Amino acid sequence: MATAATLSLDSRQRQMDWLLEQICLAGQLTTPMYEDAKAKYEAVGDFLAAPDSELALFQPEVSPQGSMSLGTTNRGAGW
Repeated sequence: MATAATLSLDSRQRQMDWLLEQICLAGQLTTPMYEDAKAKYEAVGDFLAAPDSELALFQPEVSPQGSMSLGTTNRGAGW
């Protein structure tokens, strides 16, 4: 049987979990921000792979790395 202290602790834990989740979600890039970043990655890749590029011979591919590929981006300061 759960005691009042246990119920209170469970409730507080759920509140903290919810709060931390909200903080993490608020720091993520919005969908338009993500799409903008993705478009810029693709534009750089297209530029480097263009037929008139000196690098075209190497068939360069540019793709998101790190937090973009893991889905753990953050907006950074000033957003």
